[in-house]
Formats: sequence, structure tokens, C-alpha cells
Amino acid sequence: MLNYCSCDSAGLNVALSNCPAILGNAKGGALIAMIANDGSRNEWPVASTTFNKAWFDAIINNIDDSKKLRVLPRFENVATERAAGSTTALASGNNIETEQGLRTFGIEFPKADPTFAGCLEAFKCVEHGFVIFLSNNKMLMMKDIDDSGAEVVRQIEMNEQNLQIITGLNIEGNYQKVIANMEVMQSEKDSNLVVVDVAADVNLVRVRGLLDANIDIISAGTTQMVVKVTEKYGAINNKNVIKNLVIADFSLDNVTDTASVAITGVTYNATTGEHTLDYAAQDIADVLEVNVVKTGLDGVPAQKAVA
Repeated sequence: MLNYCSCDSAGLNVALSNCPAILGNAKGGALIAMIANDGSRNEWPVASTTFNKAWFDAIINNIDDSKKLRVLPRFENVATERAAGSTTALASGNNIETEQGLRTFGIEFPKADPTFAGCLEAFKCVEHGFVIFLSNNKMLMMKDIDDSGAEVVRQIEMNEQNLQIITGLNIEGNYQKVIANMEVMQSEKDSNLVVVDVAADVNLVRVRGLLDANIDIISAGTTQMVVKVTEKYGAINNKNVIKNLVIADFSLDNVTDTASVAITGVTYNATTGEHTLDYAAQDIADVLEVNVVKTGLDGVPAQKAVA
């Protein structure tokens, strides 16, 4: 039997405030794992958390992927509903609610391609939750209590086992899109949904997630390295090139010597799409590791021995 009651329940006051929390339209959102790899829960104390630009920058760029907020591109045509609950008929003829109905979300990402669909499908393997960005610059989340009894907010837990991703192709009069049909976990109660204010230095409509930057090392010499940096998007044999990176956008380390290497110059070749990195002389056969550290990009480091 579904139980909303406590032993000393006497109901609650039900007068409505002249200023209730207003839920704006859903204009964006983010996904994040429920449990981090270290066993901690991804949740944030109400009393001590300020959801400002520094908080968003830190959680979006967290080096621990299991604690990273994966901000989605803007979406359209959001549909959500909770189905009627399950009931059982009693001998008296009355019904009793035994289980609340499922809440579902349907979200459409215009212009998204099959590669993006694959990124969403990866969440079928992760116990994850959904944070909704509202048009009035607030977030829709869940309230909860942590192990110490303190009030926290967290993501809305989704059922990863029923995440359905559909790719719409730009043929026969249709427009290209990806549709995500998601199911909220049965244990989540609508009465625990809460509106969360963000600081004045945050515009949720403009918050962006990270784009993978894949690095192909063309050559690694004693004083120069040539790399090509691409997205995962584009034709399979002609990925989109990330152009015009500068010194501050790269990091370089000598893995053999366990030492960072100062980059003294970067040159971009528009014809080949390659960047040439200059640095002080390194020993032959030393292994160098290069990565992209530019804001907005999530670099995938690559290694090559000096030749």
C-alpha cells in the first residue's frame, strides 16, 4: 500500500500563499550521476550552497566524471505527465491506492544528430538524475535529507533502464532531431519537487556543457609536436576540426620525467587543420602527453614518444 502518512499525522495547513513558487517553462537542463565513484551522493546542502557562477564552473568542469554536471543543449516541446496510480478494490466497494503512477518526460533536441543520440544512450548505463533549468532563471530539483539529517537538494532520479532515445532524420519532410523519452523513478514524489534560486551572476539559458576535444598526435619531435584536435561530430572520415587554439589552451607533460613542459609557441595551419606546439628540447624516446584545457572543451589526452 502506498503510504503518505506518519504515525502522528494530523494533516497540514493548506492555505495558498499570495506568492507561491512559480515554475517557469523548461528551457534547459542537465544530467548527473546519482552516486559518485567514491560512494558519495551528488547532493547539495541547502544551508551552505550558493548556486552561483563559481559553483556551475566547478561542477561542469569537475575532473571526476562521476561528479560532473552534463549540461544539455537547449530543448523544445517538453511534455511531462504522471499517469493515474494503481488501485485495489476493497470488499466495501472503496478503492485504495497501492502505487503512484509513473511520471514521464519527453524532450526534443532540434538539429541533434545520431552522435548526440549516442551520448544520451550512454546514460542507460548510469544511475542518473535530471536537473531542469526554468525560463525564470530557477532550477527544478528534489528536496531530500542527508545522512546527518540536514536538508539537501538533488537531481530528479530517472530510471536508466527505460531511457528511450529516438533519432529523427531530415528526410521526407521531417526535420532532424533527437527525442529523449525518460521515466522518473517510482519512488520520487511530486511533493518533493522544489524550485531552487540561482545567483544573479548566472543566466541558465546561457549555461553550456562541455564538448569533447580529441587529440591526434601527428608527430612528436625534440622541440615540436604537431597535433590535430577534433570534435566527435562531423563525417566519420572528416571530423569537425577545432581551430585557432593558443598556448593557454594546451597542457604538455613529460611522462617519462614526471614533469610539465612549458609550451613556448602554438601555430595553427588552416590548410591541414593542425597545430604545431613549440617547447624546449626533450630527450629522444621520452613520452610526452598533450591535452586541451580550453574552457568549454573536455580534452582527451594523448601520448607519443619523442622521435
